[in-house]
Amino acid sequence: MSVHEIAYQAEESYFWYRARLDILLSLSERFLKKDTPLIILNVGGGTGATSKGFSRFGEVITLDIAHEALLLSRKRGLSKLVQGDGALLPFPSGSFDLVLLLDVIEHLDDDLAALTETKRVLKDEGIALITVPAYRFLWGKMDDIGGHRRRYIKRKLEKRLEATGLTPLKLSYFNTLLFPLALIDRISEGLRKKGEEEESFLPELPPFLNKVFYHIFSFERHLLPHLNLPFGLSILALAQKG
Repeated sequence: MSVHEIAYQAEESYFWYRARLDILLSLSERFLKKDTPLIILNVGGGTGATSKGFSRFGEVITLDIAHEALLLSRKRGLSKLVQGDGALLPFPSGSFDLVLLLDVIEHLDDDLAALTETKRVLKDEGIALITVPAYRFLWGKMDDIGGHRRRYIKRKLEKRLEATGLTPLKLSYFNTLLFPLALIDRISEGLRKKGEEEESFLPELPPFLNKVFYHIFSFERHLLPHLNLPFGLSILALAQKG
């Protein structure tokens, strides 16, 4: 089964996808102007669950370089789909109120080019919402299978934003409450023999444990609107043009 097929099956049920979307929608409710429908670009939108979630704020165009991902997005009911490269966006300057780069730029050889393109296609005072994986020492099989080029620390992402002229409105680690369990998992993963590694980048979880992890992770939606978390498995940024 391909990475996209795994994601398509997991996005609406697996704790990580559901909780991350809860957190991002909660933060967006706080930071976005909602007096009129927004025009939104979801770069690297994958199989479409995030685009469906953000459709509450307006019209969402889903862009992905992978044809398979777009086919699965269409299967999920989406119609505004574009195949393209996040580092060379096929849209006029000043087109969007919001650009989503959710676990995308770590896949790219030139993350700065993608952020520069994001700024270009944003309207004045438009917002970019960005998430990336944190800490090189947490590198694991998911990074290899997913084709990651790098992980970040908060200051590294901040420098990338500064280099493009995007002004951070919020910059924080997140997925903090599950950090100790993930660290133990990465250590044990490093000790396992290659033949013992799992084929899927998503560990299978009993339904009860999936539910527990969802409630723990998604609880951060109550914290992040009010404070920045000091460490975590991922980093999020809300950054503004102009």
